Formats: sequence, C-alpha cells, structure tokens
Amino acid sequence: MGMTDRFEDQKFVNAPYLFADYCDWSFFKERGTKIRYRKGSMINSLDYADSIFYLDTGRIRTSVFSDEGEEKIIWIATRGNLFNLIALASNIPDSLCHIAVADSVVYKISKDMFIDLIRQDSQKAINAIADLSRVVKILSSHVEDMAFMKASSRIAKYLYMLCQEQGTPTKNGIRINIKFTHYEMAIYVGTCRVTVSNIFKDMEKNKIISKENGYCVVNDVEKLKERIIYL
Repeated sequence: MGMTDRFEDQKFVNAPYLFADYCDWSFFKERGTKIRYRKGSMINSLDYADSIFYLDTGRIRTSVFSDEGEEKIIWIATRGNLFNLIALASNIPDSLCHIAVADSVVYKISKDMFIDLIRQDSQKAINAIADLSRVVKILSSHVEDMAFMKASSRIAKYLYMLCQEQGTPTKNGIRINIKFTHYEMAIYVGTCRVTVSNIFKDMEKNKIISKENGYCVVNDVEKLKERIIYL
C-alpha cells in the first residue's frame, strides 16, 4: 500500500536524529565527569553499562555491528541529548556502540546517581520516560521499515523525515540542514553505499533532489512522498 494518513500526520518523532527540543539535562555539567572524544572515537556500551551520558557539544551516532563488522545506525544524538539511556532499563549490558561523528564533549554520571536525581524531581523522571519513548519509537520504526519497505522507499522516507525535522524552505525546495554521506545513509537504512548512490542519481535525474553547497535539497516533496511505498 502507499503512504497512509498515519504516516503523513505524525510529527516524525521516529526520525533518526535526536534533538534536545524539550528536555533540559544540563545539570549533568555540574554533577558529571567531563570527557572529550575525538571524531571517530567509539564508546562501547559494554564498558559503560552503569553510566548515563550527556552530550554537551558534537554529535554521537549509536549503532550495532555484525560479527563481520557491518554497521547499522540506530539513531544520531545532537547536543543536549542523553545517550546510553537504555542502561536505566536493564542491568544487562547491550551491544550498542556510540561513535563520535564530530569532536564531542560529554558528561558521564553513574546510573545510581541519575536514578537518585530523577526520584527527587518528577519532571526529570517524566523527561527520562519521554526520551526512552523516543528510543522505542525509533526502534519500532526500524523494524517496520526493514520488514515492509524496499531500500528505495526507506531512503525516501529518511529524506522526508529530515525535511520535517531539519528542512528549510528555499526557492528550489526544502534544504536539509544536516550534511550526510552516502555511506551514512546506507548504514542507517540498511543497505550498501552503491545502492544509495544509484538511488540518489535516479532521484537527481527525475528532479526530486539536488545538491547545493554540500547540502541535499528536496526539489519535489510530492514526488519524494510517492516513493515511500509499503510492500
């Protein structure tokens, strides 16, 4: 079937980028341990199963890896967000890896300290639940997309979500204000870089997207939406 009203009407809270648009976690800077990570550094959840992180500057992507080293992006956190929050829900270490997409500054506090803080402040507890709910929405979206969409539709949906979250109207269409590579697109939607390159070339040929100063511009949103097809 094609796109449903459900898909069109939602605010795309399951977009891959986590933006700190309603939760203030800056108290981590007073309580936590400051750590700097250079671009490309990896933070393994297995090593920090008892810690919660606050991203002060930079960008962190959270991924899973196969035994052969293939990567699948789950989400990307921007400044002001928490990551490794799943540690709250379980004492069992998960297999997620957090990778600095840019030079980043984070603050780390123990899970026990974080739990004590949210026990004392109901709003912080509500914010933590909201953040965990966003994670669940992203994970459920991944399952749905991988099960019921071809790669071309997953790419179209990803671009459409970015238009909603990080798009700026211009005379040529909607400019997505986040730069990304074909490789990053591939490891988010679960395909290979060559497939992404070929699909982008086809979209450019059909005047759906174009590039301007390194940014992707969606020239025809309606044509892009037509490519979001559920099997």
